Amino acid sequence: MLTALSCQLTTKRNFDTISAAHAAENNQNGLNTLWFLFVLEDSAQNQAHSV
Repeated sequence: MLTALSCQLTTKRNFDTISAAHAAENNQNGLNTLWFLFVLEDSAQNQAHSV
């Protein structure tokens, strides 16, 4: 793990590219999670209304 990390850190440009990719990935995961929670909440409300 540390060896792979040190290889990634060899150039600043590589590190910046990797950081940007991780940030975009994390942001996308966050949006997916929010959307999933919204859908869950919406379906729960619909079920509550239909009872």
